[in-house]
Amino acid sequence: LVTAVVVFVPVGFLDALDTRIQQLDKDAFTDLQAVALVGITVVHAGSALIGEVFYTGVVAAAAIQSRTGASRSVGQLVRTLRYARLIAVDLLFVLLVVAGLAVLVVPGLVFFTWFALAAPVVELEDRGVGAAFRRSRELVRGSFWGVFAILVPLELSTDVLTDATGALATAALGDTLLADWLGSALAELLLTPLFAVAVVAVAYELIELEAAAKRDGTRVSVPAGREEPA
Repeated sequence: LVTAVVVFVPVGFLDALDTRIQQLDKDAFTDLQAVALVGITVVHAGSALIGEVFYTGVVAAAAIQSRTGASRSVGQLVRTLRYARLIAVDLLFVLLVVAGLAVLVVPGLVFFTWFALAAPVVELEDRGVGAAFRRSRELVRGSFWGVFAILVPLELSTDVLTDATGALATAALGDTLLADWLGSALAELLLTPLFAVAVVAVAYELIELEAAAKRDGTRVSVPAGREEPA
């Protein structure tokens, strides 16, 4: 939650700023200003995913601590994060998904599902950037629709509830930048941890299923009355 505040308060401001920009009269802008506005909109489109992907890596690190029984403070946990790799995975993931959505929508959803586990894999298995994307695709292969059915609705519902929270903040504080910022930040703080935990849980489950399948696949048949090798 501490990390969520650090990540999503700034992201909430970007969201609020984008909302203000979308309300401006586009006809009053020059061509150069219009191009700048499109750029800002694209940056915002990726900003939410950037926060979510990075935060998912943080949750994965916390999950490792929980499962191993290690006892570390928030400060110690934060110092162990693989920041460079998580940020690189974050940016590449956003570029792939946004590009896919811009082309035909469907490729964006496919990329989102294939590579959603890249950030937790960085922490869970100490993978590099390229290896994390390949590993995510490998884990999702054979379980695509199951992963899709869990993560895509969660992502879409987060967007819908973010809009609803923003509307409530506007009703309470008026149609202001502060209201938009507060509504967006609160929605992200409340909802993104749920999405991140789901992604990490899916990653753990698929890793364990893969390990079980490998054990079953390498099981050696032996004649009756003889023990199998350990």
